[in-house]
Amino acid sequence: MKFKKIALGALAALVVAGSAVWFTLDKETRGLLAALPTNRDLLFWSEPQRDAAFRALDRLPVLAKVRVVPAGGTPLPLPLGPPLKLALDVDAYMAGQRSAALLVLHDGKVRLERYGLDFDSGGRWTSFSVAKSITSTLVGAAIRDGHIRSMDDKVSEYIPQMKGSAYDDVSIRQLLTMTSGVRWNEDYADPNSDVARFNSHEPEEGVDALVSYLRRLPREVPPGTRWHCAPTVKSSALAKWPCPWPTTRFRIRCNGVAVAMRCMAMGWLGRASISISASARARTRRAR
Repeated sequence: MKFKKIALGALAALVVAGSAVWFTLDKETRGLLAALPTNRDLLFWSEPQRDAAFRALDRLPVLAKVRVVPAGGTPLPLPLGPPLKLALDVDAYMAGQRSAALLVLHDGKVRLERYGLDFDSGGRWTSFSVAKSITSTLVGAAIRDGHIRSMDDKVSEYIPQMKGSAYDDVSIRQLLTMTSGVRWNEDYADPNSDVARFNSHEPEEGVDALVSYLRRLPREVPPGTRWHCAPTVKSSALAKWPCPWPTTRFRIRCNGVAVAMRCMAMGWLGRASISISASARARTRRAR
């Protein structure tokens, strides 16, 4: 009987302690724990898992590597403008689209800022293809600094492991404009598509997993002759260059971009996405 009382007392203490810890967590972490994904196939997560994980991927190092790029010292808030009057119910529209945030800027001022899915201005959301804009900005910086000689240089000059592949004849310009001519399936609903399979690809020893996967792809058309949507390739392949930046240089250059954009912070997640704080007034980025 005495042992039973001790066991029940210990269990009660654990419950109390667990409850205390639970309420010290931020809401993103609590939401993630309540709908924790059971695999890495984020394209096929349930809606509750996506809603929870897309705002907290930096809490899941098994899914995404995270590196925070420090901000500049003087972030610029975007000023408020006259409220935008629309002939529709914005909240109902966002609910129907399952949108987490909607921001309308006009003449450099915030005209509309609204949130859904229990999101708010202090949260972060994995931005996925926004990384394409950051990638292009970094390429421009690399050209200016002399680390990339020309947009017409071949990709294999900067990623030697691409030599002999379909990317051997593809220029940086063609990779950026998604006109490489290399076969790529970006169908997010197809479990056999390239975008679904590359993240679980087992590479050869000493070769980056993405580079290993890309260099096996066949050519469909000559480079520069057809535009084909391949945002994952554009953002991811360029991020794998040993040039123009070693790790330290890459961080410095990213920080320079963050300062130029007057960011509060930029967190790089995984291969092709970034996470940026969502607040438009207190922390919003403003390019100059």
